[in-house]
Amino acid sequence: MKNKIILLFLFVSFVSSLTAQDITGIVLNAPDNIIFGLSAEEKDKLVAQPKDSAIVSVNNIFQKTTKRLNLSDDYISLQTSEAGTTQIKLLPLVNESKIICVVTTVCGKVCDSKIQFFYSANWTPLENVELFPRLDINTFLEDNIDKNSDDFQNALAVVSMLPVKLVLDADTQDIKAELGIKEYLSETEYNEIEKYLKKDPVTFKWNKISFK
Repeated sequence: MKNKIILLFLFVSFVSSLTAQDITGIVLNAPDNIIFGLSAEEKDKLVAQPKDSAIVSVNNIFQKTTKRLNLSDDYISLQTSEAGTTQIKLLPLVNESKIICVVTTVCGKVCDSKIQFFYSANWTPLENVELFPRLDINTFLEDNIDKNSDDFQNALAVVSMLPVKLVLDADTQDIKAELGIKEYLSETEYNEIEKYLKKDPVTFKWNKISFK
């Protein structure tokens, strides 16, 4: 893992020197699989308006609306469809270069997010590096509970999937992870498992190497 991180820093240092490291340049150069169906002019509209202005909307090639929900110097949040959002965040490394984190979320009955990829500042995917921890039910459980008790095992048995909504912070380098099992469990089922769950979303902090 240590060698992978070193190689990541060396690689990102090289490609970042070729690319402007601000959210405007990142959005304007975003590939179509990240911000779909927008021209350079429409992308420019998303980042050109003042950060404290109202929601900014543009139309893509299919005349569907893409809305800018939030913007800071290193972050943008976009509503890309009725059900989907895309968040893009620039994250600093220890060598002062930056990488891009992209989080996509789809909301139906529940919201579920994934980190689509980490990228260099010129949108080259950074593969085979683990920069965000793997999430499972244990991530969201209170400490010091008896996981071998019958009550806990019975409560856990009804959790058949693990939808998690990830929210990047516009002003810090944090990611908040919010468990969405309440939306698909019955009230009785959720009440049984709720007492074992952490009360607040789990926050992961970027330490210029990875999220912890």
